Amino acid sequence: MNKYTAKALAQAARDEGRRILVATYHPRYAMDEVPDELLDTASQILVANGRERICYPSGGFIYFRRPGTQGHRGLALDTVMIDADVPHREHLDLFEALAPCLDTSASGEVIRP
Repeated sequence: MNKYTAKALAQAARDEGRRILVATYHPRYAMDEVPDELLDTASQILVANGRERICYPSGGFIYFRRPGTQGHRGLALDTVMIDADVPHREHLDLFEALAPCLDTSASGEVIRP
């Protein structure tokens, strides 16, 4: 994920309260692209192997997860962003696994390269 995408997603989570999941094979690198000024306003930053997340007081968050991992069951999401490092052949399986997470959102969206 590049720094421009990371900034836009973090701003949406902070300012609009959007609930975002980033599917990437390099969650730590993706999280490192979020600018410091957006990390400074976070209410919680968790850096754990495979469970990285940034939470904001607005209720918005960004979860960084590897494709194929469990742990998203029960999540209510507004946006799923599939990073460019995820091969296209995996997109359909990933979408099928995460589609129920978007059901509660009035403006659910999937962003992919």
